[in-house]
Amino acid sequence: MVGGLALADRDPGTLAPWARAALLGALLTTWVTFVPCFPFIFLGAPYIERLRGNRRISAALTGITAAAVGVIANLALYFAEHAGLRFATVHTRRRTLEPLPGPGHPPPHGPP
Repeated sequence: MVGGLALADRDPGTLAPWARAALLGALLTTWVTFVPCFPFIFLGAPYIERLRGNRRISAALTGITAAAVGVIANLALYFAEHAGLRFATVHTRRRTLEPLPGPGHPPPHGPP
């Protein structure tokens, strides 16, 4: 990006070729990132639905789904905390997700 900006600053030409190349690169990256997932979903969905009839496999799939949701929620809280948001776990005998006062921020007034 900086190289392209330096070249544009040095050369009085247009940035249209650079913009076209950037757009083409973005479209190609999006295509190769997301399109391979669709065959897995569309071709695999009927088999997964057939497996739902089996109680053992259905229980395993339910457990896998719960584990995936737990991992995603844990990562969301981890990234939120490291992005500067602090969350209370227990606050005056009740659980809450209200942000705690950070450095330089006064505590809230009154009882919660």
